[in-house]
Amino acid sequence: MLYTYYFTCLLASIILSLLYVYKWHKHFEVNITLIFVLVPIANLGYVIESTSKDVDQFIAGTMVTYIGGCFLPLFINLCVLRLCKIHVKRWMRLIVTTISVVTYLFVLTIGRLPYFYKSIEGKMVGHEMVYQKEYGIWH
Repeated sequence: MLYTYYFTCLLASIILSLLYVYKWHKHFEVNITLIFVLVPIANLGYVIESTSKDVDQFIAGTMVTYIGGCFLPLFINLCVLRLCKIHVKRWMRLIVTTISVVTYLFVLTIGRLPYFYKSIEGKMVGHEMVYQKEYGIWH
């Protein structure tokens, strides 16, 4: 059931991204283009998570999913600010981008270091895996 939902979202985001590529012009806002690139990637992470059979697969899916979680809010906000003609200084954009990158670097420590998730355990409940996570300091 959940897999079907995530897979449908993945297919829809790929189709919409392909339509965007078909209509793409060089004068389009770069942040909109990045949004159309990242949404299918994040949806792929959800599909990987929903089909995972062990903790390592779940961690891989989580890392892919958090690409969207770390960078989509940044690109959406920058896009909205640009569309509203609100000028944001370059150093401010650099700081916010750095925060997103550092957050994602801590996501990459999942399963190795206890900064983002202290622990992840998977248990089979019925016919599906259920994962118990203990959040770390950076989460």
